[in-house]
Amino acid sequence: PDDMVRRTNLRLHAAASERDLTAYYRSRPGLGDYTAEEEVGRLDYTVVTEDGVAVTGAERIRRYFRTRPPSQRDGAPGELLWRAGNQSVLADVLVGLMDGGGPVVPELGMSAVATGAAFRLDFRAGPRLS
Repeated sequence: PDDMVRRTNLRLHAAASERDLTAYYRSRPGLGDYTAEEEVGRLDYTVVTEDGVAVTGAERIRRYFRTRPPSQRDGAPGELLWRAGNQSVLADVLVGLMDGGGPVVPELGMSAVATGAAFRLDFRAGPRLS
């Protein structure tokens, strides 16, 4: 299993650079709104504000999004975290699992199914997605 994880990580690193991902999310300004309005209600989210307050629950997170500080608006790094904080960030992971010798072999009728996803958008000391 450790070798499979290592190989999958190598494929993921080769699939998209940080620059590619940043360019992708910079070119899609509507994804932040999509995250707050659509994804927050469907998936498990926690937003940690710049002052360390954990915000949970779809309506509370949406309320926070609507009144978020300037550091999370207009293309600022925090806004990019809102744009990336949804299922789109998982696409390269799926490619890494299913492409080029990954552990899932579609030709054999195998598939990968996500049974859940949890997002923690952490804005303390600069935005982080985990």
